[in-house]
Amino acid sequence: MRLTLKWTTKQIAQALSLAYSTVTAVLRRLKLNRASHLEPVQPVQRYEHPKPGDMLHMDIKKLPRFERPGHRVTNDRRQNTLGVGAKEVVHAG
Repeated sequence: MRLTLKWTTKQIAQALSLAYSTVTAVLRRLKLNRASHLEPVQPVQRYEHPKPGDMLHMDIKKLPRFERPGHRVTNDRRQNTLGVGAKEVVHAG
């Protein structure tokens, strides 16, 4: 029932008129107590290439721009500065 119908422990216990703890103990003994044990493990997707350097890796980082120094420098939290934007730096390797 657990493998074919994907029933929960509670559903199996009700269908077989058994105690929940009994069904749990049996499923644990058979290593079927977790839903992740019911599905086959998916193979890891690897990106392998015949030659080194075939695959390109890019990093993009946004560096903030400021009009004037903030409260950390001036110790004045009363003046508020809206963000001026950001400059993108691209690193490819």
